[in-house]
Amino acid sequence: AIEELVFMLLYLAKNYLDIDYMKFAKTVNLYLTLLGLPLSLIALYNLKSKGYEMILFGGAFDSGFIFSMIAFSSIGIFLYKKDWKRFLFLGLFLLYSLMVVFSTKRSDLLGFLAGLSVFLSASLGSYSKKLVLSILAASLLVLSIGGFYVFRKDPRFDAIVKILKHEKITTKELNTVSSLRYKIMIHALKVIRNDIRNKNIPAILIGHGVRSGVKLDPKLGLEKFESFEAISEYIEKGLIGLIGLVWFYWRVLKFSFSLKALKEEDFLFIPFVATMVYQLFGSLFTFFWSLYLPLILLLFGIAENYYEKR
Repeated sequence: AIEELVFMLLYLAKNYLDIDYMKFAKTVNLYLTLLGLPLSLIALYNLKSKGYEMILFGGAFDSGFIFSMIAFSSIGIFLYKKDWKRFLFLGLFLLYSLMVVFSTKRSDLLGFLAGLSVFLSASLGSYSKKLVLSILAASLLVLSIGGFYVFRKDPRFDAIVKILKHEKITTKELNTVSSLRYKIMIHALKVIRNDIRNKNIPAILIGHGVRSGVKLDPKLGLEKFESFEAISEYIEKGLIGLIGLVWFYWRVLKFSFSLKALKEEDFLFIPFVATMVYQLFGSLFTFFWSLYLPLILLLFGIAENYYEKR
């Protein structure tokens, strides 16, 4: 827990950075976009040879996040540029969007769509409203076609169809479609019920701590109760931690969806905001903390500074 807190404090570094904001945004977005090309080749090779998408490290979740972040950067550069070269970045954006689909992770897709909505919100009332709407429509088409092709082969597909048709679904199918999150949620609710019955005030207020799953009753055999975020965070950080997380969600979303792109340069910083929103929605069925959170927070803080100074 202390380790996570220390890394999250990198967000405060935004107040001590003496940088050229425009140069920084151009450089980061361009490097990320170009980095996506070799990573796409590696991911496609692993997809063909191993059966799942993977970059140089991690698994499909890491791949989905990295390509989402890169896609945001590429569309940001496209909206910033004015010459014909911008369409190269549009093509890369569509490629990276497809790579997000190939990760086959619902959390990545949810976060990616949420991040794209920041671009749409920022463009409302600006010179590029129709342009952004067209781009988002194209990306949604890519996501829909690619998503249907990929998920049709997923064993969870049939269970999802039954849910959409309001058909009766078994507990086993529910666990399949939720990747065991339903089962974990039931155990987590029992832990919470026991805390309330036993008046375990410290656990109720500050939680049981990080990776406390192995010591809690009823036993589940897992280090972490990775279920729906509100339940997962409450188990580890208690009511105080959950309230803090809800406040952070409100603060970020209020800032993110109040942004307006008044000039082309503004679109270079929206990728940093979109990545933060991605993290908020992409973690709804897991934990808020991730390996990339310190970087996400720092870039978001830099975007905050830019828009406040603007």
